[in-house]
Amino acid sequence: MDTFPNEYASLLRLMLAQIEQSAQHRAELEQKLKACPAPDLPLLIALHRVCLLRIYLQAGTDPQQLKVALDLSRPVIEWARLQEKQRENALAERKQRDTLKARKQEEKAKPRQALTQQTLEEIERELNLFGE
Repeated sequence: MDTFPNEYASLLRLMLAQIEQSAQHRAELEQKLKACPAPDLPLLIALHRVCLLRIYLQAGTDPQQLKVALDLSRPVIEWARLQEKQRENALAERKQRDTLKARKQEEKAKPRQALTQQTLEEIERELNLFGE
């Protein structure tokens, strides 16, 4: 019966030691990352494409490599699709702003009439009735 608490205590110590070791590894990694800043996105995309090309070239002999290459290419294709959609949205927003701006400028340039043409015609008709 005494062995169960001892086993539990040794497992607990082992787990705490692993947690402490993981924390030390994380701290070391953070220090290394601070010393070497992360590459920018275009460089990462270029490296990803090079890796895909190498896998495609090797895939001729290994069908499993082709599956890996296809799986890896999906995020790149999705990323490209997302960027294209963002460009389209930005263009649409810009066109909409330009259209609204042009409408406002047209309205400012028009001479403002207090009465519409229809209202003027109604008034003239009514005045003609009184003059008869």
